[in-house]
Amino acid sequence: MGALAPFWPWGPLRDASLAPGVALVLVALAVGYAIGIRRLAHRGRPWPASRAVAFGLGLLSLAVASQSGIAAASDTWYSAHVVEHLLIGMVGPLLLALGAPVTLIVQAGGRRTQLSVLELQRLPVLRGARRPLPVLVLFTVTLAAMNMPAVVEAARAHGWLHDLLHVHALVVGLAFAMLVTGADPEAWRVPPTVRVGVSFVTIPAHALVAMAVLAAGVGLSDPAALGADRAAQDQSLGASFLWIGGDLIGLVVTLGAAVAWARAEQRAGERNDRRLDEAAAARQAAATVGSPP
Repeated sequence: MGALAPFWPWGPLRDASLAPGVALVLVALAVGYAIGIRRLAHRGRPWPASRAVAFGLGLLSLAVASQSGIAAASDTWYSAHVVEHLLIGMVGPLLLALGAPVTLIVQAGGRRTQLSVLELQRLPVLRGARRPLPVLVLFTVTLAAMNMPAVVEAARAHGWLHDLLHVHALVVGLAFAMLVTGADPEAWRVPPTVRVGVSFVTIPAHALVAMAVLAAGVGLSDPAALGADRAAQDQSLGASFLWIGGDLIGLVVTLGAAVAWARAEQRAGERNDRRLDEAAAARQAAATVGSPP
């Protein structure tokens, strides 16, 4: 058996293959989103283009993770595994959440749809998914588990486990993204200070996991396929991707949450100023009415 060709930079294109089931789901989500926008347009209610672009880019991120060579190589190359899970667990969910799909469903749907969404929000699982501490704990535990040699080796040996981990990472990433972006209904919104804190924790979390990967022995990249030296080099590359990529994404999310916090404080100040102005105008009007001619 000949040595494997280097995966980067052409591997994602060279080894691309279609995953029909995932592709069908992504297409269905895109079509459903477009139908929602069209229904709103017929009612004379335009949907922000920025949200549509964000949702489309989120689907594209998931398509790259599942349809390119990254998906096929993630069992062998740890660096591909890291990129795959950054796309599935962070980039894709954050962009999808910024697309505010739940808001679109509520606004474009009928009364029955709106009631169904409200009922779903009352489910214990979704109530827990809106609480910052459980979401943060689940996100950081998932991040650590996805990069443990035992988990990676088990997923390499069992395809069903690999697929299950992808679904888990996506669900956890969506819970995290909906919490920190605050783009969807009030039920998912938390104070801006909490959003900044939760998103900020992801920065040191990725750095700590990456340092643990650098300190670990060979096993995250497949030494049987790559050889010990090459596997060690790819494991170091994957740790760099995890550290730099995770920190950059966490920093962008934290800055976005901080900007939203500043805007919320500005709006609150403006509302308070209006109330004070209205109260002052009312007192002045009362004094004018009560003063002698």
